[in-house]
Amino acid sequence: MLRPIYERGTRALADHVRSYIHSAYSWGLKSELDYRSTSPRRFKFLYNPAANIPTEPKVRDTRWLDEDEFVRLYRWLECPDAPVHPPYTARCAF
Repeated sequence: MLRPIYERGTRALADHVRSYIHSAYSWGLKSELDYRSTSPRRFKFLYNPAANIPTEPKVRDTRWLDEDEFVRLYRWLECPDAPVHPPYTARCAF
């Protein structure tokens, strides 16, 4: 399931899908092993099969603010109650 996503070049998406699968199995294991639950629903999980799937190495961002973004940030720091960008409704032409 993950290989086609990875091979088409969307490595971050493959990592996210792996994370979702891991979370789903973790939830199932937690509910399976919860002795307080009286629910008849049992998944019969013994382990999380997604736990051993390696993740993509984390890459630190290399993006810097351009001059306009820096000016907007600086002005916002002077008056943090002012919005950083104009309201979205100003952009809509109805």
